[in-house]
Amino acid sequence: MTLTEIENHEAIIVSHLDKKVIEVILKDGTETGGIVDEANELYTKFTLVNGNGEYRTVALEEVEKVYYL
Repeated sequence: MTLTEIENHEAIIVSHLDKKVIEVILKDGTETGGIVDEANELYTKFTLVNGNGEYRTVALEEVEKVYYL
């Protein structure tokens, strides 16, 4: 699998608008991913939904890197 690192804020917006799957590496070393299902108007807090229908809310300040899958 090839990952393409992109600007965190841009990736979150694109994932939300275009339903692109992203992988998010958090500053604590954990990983999560999916499509941004919901986000506040400034995209500083967003909810990811993965292929299993699991949701996770993340704050932009927690994000280390974002990749398109």
